[in-house]
Amino acid sequence: MKVNKKGQEMSVATLVLIVIGIVVLVMLILGFTMGWQNLWNKINIFGGGSDVSTVIQACTLAANAGDKYAYCSEFKLIKIGNEKVYVNCQSNQVDTSLTSKLDCDKKIDGNAETFCGTLSVEAQKTTKAVFSSGEGTGAFKSCTDIVAAKT
Repeated sequence: MKVNKKGQEMSVATLVLIVIGIVVLVMLILGFTMGWQNLWNKINIFGGGSDVSTVIQACTLAANAGDKYAYCSEFKLIKIGNEKVYVNCQSNQVDTSLTSKLDCDKKIDGNAETFCGTLSVEAQKTTKAVFSSGEGTGAFKSCTDIVAAKT
């Protein structure tokens, strides 16, 4: 008796595992080539800091834990009106709502210069960050202007 074996059966579980494996592989490739933060921002998960209240919570946790880096140096993307801007715990939008605070080694200007300096020239044109205007820390400037003022 001759059996015709032109194709082999593949179970549904095997197909699902292959699809999941391909998705994970694509995510790993994108993460390592684009950068993880950039990837999470693109697919809009794990981004954090979507509004001021989220940043206030993060700053409160950083202050209570004594985490100076997270409190002073990390800038988080928020949306104010139709504009996307980066703020840190020193900005007026956040600082006025905090009950516990940390003393930062640099003023917000120095932290904004450092943050903007890490961005590519193209990203600096479209990125706005909190920068002191002399009378407070509520002004937003483009990173291009902040970096140019530093030099």
